[in-house]
Amino acid sequence: MVTNSDIMTQHDAVLATVSTLSDQLDSITDPAEAKKIVLEMQQLTARANLLQSLFLVNESAEITAQTRKVTDAKARLDADLKEDSSWTNIVSGITSLLAAVDETIQVAKQAMV
Repeated sequence: MVTNSDIMTQHDAVLATVSTLSDQLDSITDPAEAKKIVLEMQQLTARANLLQSLFLVNESAEITAQTRKVTDAKARLDADLKEDSSWTNIVSGITSLLAAVDETIQVAKQAMV
């Protein structure tokens, strides 16, 4: 069976975000902010694990459409990180990325039934 390239793309995007956030932790001086980012990293890692379990789901137009949403959300988040936006904006961007990934997970799970 062939792996689903869209789900793999989303998985890679989520893991890249975790890596970027990990690098950003060095610049955070407020322990409360650092704790928020670590919590978001944990949420992202959990989604990466779920996506990994769905690698063998058949490809579909719906999952491809979700991949565009994930890619767009990641691009906005990356822009916020590059612009040194407030951590509130960054957490909001992470939340948007997580929501897009969650939609993919639901679509993929339904495709398995």
